[in-house]
Amino acid sequence: ELTAQQFIPDPFSDDPTARLYRSGDLASWNPDGTLAFHGRIDQQIKLRGFRIEPAEIEAQLLSHPALAQAAVVLRRDDPANPRLIAYWVPHPNQLNPSPSPSPAQLRAFLAERLPDYMVPATCVQLDALPLTANGKLDRRALPAPSFSADPSQRVAPTTPLEHQLHAIWADILGHSDFGIHDNFFAVGGHSLAAARLASAMQHIHGDSTALTSIFRHPTIAELSRLQTKRTGEPGDCIITLQPHGNQTPLFAVHGMGGTVWGFIELARHLRADRPVFGIQAVHQKRIRRSNDAVREMAGTYAEAILENYKGQPIHLVGYSAGGWYAHAVAEAVMSRGGSVASLIILDTRPNAKIHRRIGAPLMMLRLLERLPIHLRWLIKPSTNKPHSAYVLERLRSAAMLTQKALGWQPKSKQSSPGPIPDHAERHAANNNTHSNTANSDRPDFVNLLATSYRPSRLPISAYVLTPETERRQLELIWGFYCRDGVETQVIFNNHKDFLNPGLMPELAQALENTMQSAERRAMASSR
Repeated sequence: ELTAQQFIPDPFSDDPTARLYRSGDLASWNPDGTLAFHGRIDQQIKLRGFRIEPAEIEAQLLSHPALAQAAVVLRRDDPANPRLIAYWVPHPNQLNPSPSPSPAQLRAFLAERLPDYMVPATCVQLDALPLTANGKLDRRALPAPSFSADPSQRVAPTTPLEHQLHAIWADILGHSDFGIHDNFFAVGGHSLAAARLASAMQHIHGDSTALTSIFRHPTIAELSRLQTKRTGEPGDCIITLQPHGNQTPLFAVHGMGGTVWGFIELARHLRADRPVFGIQAVHQKRIRRSNDAVREMAGTYAEAILENYKGQPIHLVGYSAGGWYAHAVAEAVMSRGGSVASLIILDTRPNAKIHRRIGAPLMMLRLLERLPIHLRWLIKPSTNKPHSAYVLERLRSAAMLTQKALGWQPKSKQSSPGPIPDHAERHAANNNTHSNTANSDRPDFVNLLATSYRPSRLPISAYVLTPETERRQLELIWGFYCRDGVETQVIFNNHKDFLNPGLMPELAQALENTMQSAERRAMASSR
């Protein structure tokens, strides 16, 4: 019924199945044949790719006890940087006067109830909302916002570096209404603006960890101090993806690429009071090509986590190769006296050095699952090679798979290529080959697992999200390495589904369910 309301028959077409889509945009044709856009039929706006209903934000604002009226508009004072601005009128409370909430307090209030892209850049207090002659809100009469709650407390830049950073911020934010102690995200910054700022800092200062630095040190004073003392040392490995709330925090561990930006969208869909942090790879100069490289990295991450969460439980999640890094971090945290509430694995295949006890059953399972495909190829191969050569190639692949599963090492790596990888593993290998060609210093985090990480069996349980085709394999692997059991859920159709924004709400709900279940079990066992 809803579809029929939006997709209507096309009166300009002879095809009875042709449809027009009611987009909600108001437009008209010009005499010269161009289309003029006049805005929306409703109040819906589009900002940085998201469609937003201002009424939803206004409703959350009005749930604050200090507010009597509220209006949210999209302002384009700087066309390159449109911003959501909230205007509000306080409740008249003569009997019990109390200080009005600051813009930062209102933004924090909204951040606990709304995704970050719906949180206004600032909140402006008015004595009354301006009205038209007909008594409707006069949006054009709303004043331009100020991004500093108390200009008298604003500290101006003093050093050349602070002046340079202030100028860069002003260019990106479209205003200079801030001091060196103002938070970038409280004066109009957002994720895309942070990416532009990071690009500018990297271009000027050669700072390869600029984006991480902005999230960790979001003021000019902090960035200036960091830049002054930085002499090639590695940047912080923990970044904040969602800072608000008091629930057990979730730490997303990097995988093949060494970054966690793929988790930003997921963090937006988790509950508003769930803090989410990302663990990015330590600086490449600190990664030694040793037999304990992965454990040394995990130890660094664990110590950074325990600086703030010593004695408190945490959740860990990893996608693809990141599942093994999350497993290594769990071991490092537990060995240092920390507590892991849950280990969540998102489609992690056997990239690490698998134990022989699990290698043989895993090999048999994979051979049996692929036997119909191999037989079909042997009977009628989809290749232009001679049939005998093709059969020999398939037999060699099966032999190499057996060799790997049983832990036999070839005498010469040059004369014995590895087994044919899965599609996802082949994609990862291609990406890493390309990356390492461009930058030979960048570590190959998948190869690092295969060469330097032999996982331990941990006294924890694992929660595994997987495609149906990999379910039995992953149950076998993670049931072996997590001694308290493994629970699987089919949520992906293929390995790349993690990158599908449309799947994020369902994935976030699955993660919330398992984290809350783990927290309830921990609470019950502590009684």
